[in-house]
Amino acid sequence: MRNYKQHYEACKLKWLKNSSDVSTDISSLTLEQNTLEYSTAIFKSVVEQVNVALDSDNLVVYNTFNKAIKDPRTLPAIKQLATQILPQIEQKYFNCFSNVEFIHCYENLHVSLEESSSWLWHYDNCPVPFIKIAFHISEATETGGCMKILVDRNKEPIKMKTDKISPSSISNTSSRISYEHVESLKKIGYSEKSLIGKAGSSFIFSPNILHKATIPMYNTVHRKILMFYVRPAMSRHEDVFTKTRVIKRGVDVKRYDLD
Repeated sequence: MRNYKQHYEACKLKWLKNSSDVSTDISSLTLEQNTLEYSTAIFKSVVEQVNVALDSDNLVVYNTFNKAIKDPRTLPAIKQLATQILPQIEQKYFNCFSNVEFIHCYENLHVSLEESSSWLWHYDNCPVPFIKIAFHISEATETGGCMKILVDRNKEPIKMKTDKISPSSISNTSSRISYEHVESLKKIGYSEKSLIGKAGSSFIFSPNILHKATIPMYNTVHRKILMFYVRPAMSRHEDVFTKTRVIKRGVDVKRYDLD
């Protein structure tokens, strides 16, 4: 196996030894909302533990537009949640085993700065089989820092082509989309969609759809979110975070190594 497509096909072939279901393929995913089932009690514990961690300065790192938990893997309820949802992800979406490659948990912050980085329109330019699973820890509102996506006339998310073919691929294209380009798309029928929802709601998406984060307005409830970055795997680990990495400066979150 030399590239991500070959790796995914090998993962699905191995899955066939354990299941006869090969009805889905993650390559067609754009965005789906509230398709996963998980324990209300476990998610309540996730919310409680995340809130405690975000209020503890020694457990968080402050970034330009958010504060993030340094190592969400240490929160027991998050591991319980991951254990509940991964079999569903494997069965409903991947048709193979999966791995939580990265985990990210943060609270958006109100700042009076010009938008940059993920707060600009972009796509992540990730390998096709890479997906993100997001859980709203607090209610996500239009004013509280929700994520936005761009949809076409049929209200379908716009998915961009990636050039991340293999772990060694080096991108030569920009994944940022200018506001001028977005405005020109709106004039011909494209529109913005805000991903809002109550605490406990969730969504699954390809990081290669056009999207952006938003800065919460002053005196609003700032969005808190838990994000799993998930990719195909050749086998399932007894501990779901055995091969999970923490997002930190200098780590490329847009690639993963082949099993």
